[in-house]
Amino acid sequence: ENPGREVHFWKVDFTTGANKSISFEGFIFPGEANFNGAKFWTANFEGTVFKGGTLFQRAAFETRATFIDAIFEQRASFITASFEDATVFLRATFKDVAEFTGITFNGIVSFSGSRFRIVPDLRATDFKKHVTLHGIEVNFRRPAQYGDADMYRRLKELAVNARDHDREQMFF
Repeated sequence: ENPGREVHFWKVDFTTGANKSISFEGFIFPGEANFNGAKFWTANFEGTVFKGGTLFQRAAFETRATFIDAIFEQRASFITASFEDATVFLRATFKDVAEFTGITFNGIVSFSGSRFRIVPDLRATDFKKHVTLHGIEVNFRRPAQYGDADMYRRLKELAVNARDHDREQMFF
């Protein structure tokens, strides 16, 4: 084990050859995991633990992306990533900032049962199909920080559009 060891997959193409079938299922990243600009055919991060910051900025997911039971212990940034197919964050745990700003989700998206220590930032995110927020938990930060209200309004908007009345009431 290498505590705190950083791993960089910056702009790696996981869509061809042996890389096409790679799976990170159950893997533990001990430090920062940088996938900025990476391209994925199938992304399997089921049960993966990210102990350091996690960067998927400008990453491209061409088919299903799975983060079932994934744990993000520090900042998780998916800013301006693109997801072409179903994206599943079922029961994922975000213990720090979760940034999904500027993402395009072209397939269905599920955050069912996910837990967020801080309100996730889904502003300027484009959902082309259904998004599920059923059973998510969001801790209310005290004291509130600049931008929190806007992030809660975005969550409420998504809940209203999904006809998730329980979540709609939770987010103001």
